[in-house]
Amino acid sequence: VTVAQGSEVSDSSVPTIESAEKPAAPENGTCKKSFSSGAGVTRFAWCFGSEGAINQIEHSAGLEHTGVREGFCIASDSTINGVMPGGTSTSIGLRPPTYPSPTKVVHTTTDGVWRIEQTFAQTPATKSITITMKITNTSSTVRTQVNLLRFMDADMSNSASDDQFWASSRSVVAIQPTIGLSLLSARLELMPATTNVEALHYIYTGFTPVLNSNCHNEDSALTPNASGDRSMGVNYGLGNVSPGASKTVQFVYRVTI
Repeated sequence: VTVAQGSEVSDSSVPTIESAEKPAAPENGTCKKSFSSGAGVTRFAWCFGSEGAINQIEHSAGLEHTGVREGFCIASDSTINGVMPGGTSTSIGLRPPTYPSPTKVVHTTTDGVWRIEQTFAQTPATKSITITMKITNTSSTVRTQVNLLRFMDADMSNSASDDQFWASSRSVVAIQPTIGLSLLSARLELMPATTNVEALHYIYTGFTPVLNSNCHNEDSALTPNASGDRSMGVNYGLGNVSPGASKTVQFVYRVTI
């Protein structure tokens, strides 16, 4: 599924999520479940929405770091099976979610190929959010070239145009530059916490990622660094998944100053 901003993708297997002009406000949706700890400079607050998108990450009172889009894309056999784009955009290829527990959101794809479980947890001491994603092949055939991408439009400290992005071998980071003589600089890191699976890191050219039929598009990504109003992503290459089999990976958001 392609989330596109001002780019055309010729691959007919990649549907496009329309992206209107970006709204001025950083808020990208309502909260289904909220979490908070601390106060003032030690405050850590976040939430996820009904579709399982991270809709808020606040580090220190008043410093909000999410933009208009956070979500995931799943693909197999060089075809996108589903995209949950977050914000106000409609999901593609996904049935309405269910909620087996207060911290779990479950989707199934409309093509009958995948069950996708998202489980959310936090570590307030390190201001970290862990998203455990379990995918199960509900089809009758082996699915090949399975990819699972998580992406976010990070607008650090309530602003977007001046953000800096860096990609390394194990994470991708959005940074709010220091202002004046201040030594504080907000930093939001997206990391693949599952180390025995290949993971690729992306900085996209706009605030929405442009995805190909495998849920990631190297031609549209900038590495290892870029600045401006951009989005970032981590993609797991999960190989083949047999009928009835599952694979589980973890994504971590961590915010610091």
